[in-house]
Amino acid sequence: MLIRLYGKFVMRFAQNSGESHLMVGYGIYMYGNKDGFSVSLFSSLYSKAKSKSKVEGALLYNTSSLMENKIGITYAIKGKFGEKVLLPYLGRGTENKPDKPNDVRISNSSLTWSSVSGAAYYAIYKLDSSKKKANLAGTSSSTSFKLTSTGVYYVSALSKENAESEISAPVSADALN
Repeated sequence: MLIRLYGKFVMRFAQNSGESHLMVGYGIYMYGNKDGFSVSLFSSLYSKAKSKSKVEGALLYNTSSLMENKIGITYAIKGKFGEKVLLPYLGRGTENKPDKPNDVRISNSSLTWSSVSGAAYYAIYKLDSSKKKANLAGTSSSTSFKLTSTGVYYVSALSKENAESEISAPVSADALN
């Protein structure tokens, strides 16, 4: 009953959202409470929302409940959100993006680059095998990143509000030391 009702609400929002896309919120505090929801219910609700083309993502809230992990909800979330991602821009007003990293190179199985003024940390992306998408390989608060596999890599700089620069020129790791 709840899943069917939830599906109707998501569909109604999607139909009436115009050009906007939806981000679905999940109250993690509801999972594992006496009258709360189960892990299987979370999986069903997530799958129902994800099946709608206008649903772009999900928002999880109430970190204390997430950290308690009463019924293993973090494992269910990890199963649904398997890819690493960055937090979106969290500032107010205009994004002040840092400059893109330069002098990106590989040395001793590590990716290195020049420091960027205003960067709080850096995102490292690896081109996937289709060569159409770069996935987040990790982040670094320094100007180096230990590589664990060969491939084509890019680096971007992020401000403390998560405003992200353009990506660097690609660098290829053909062999690791």
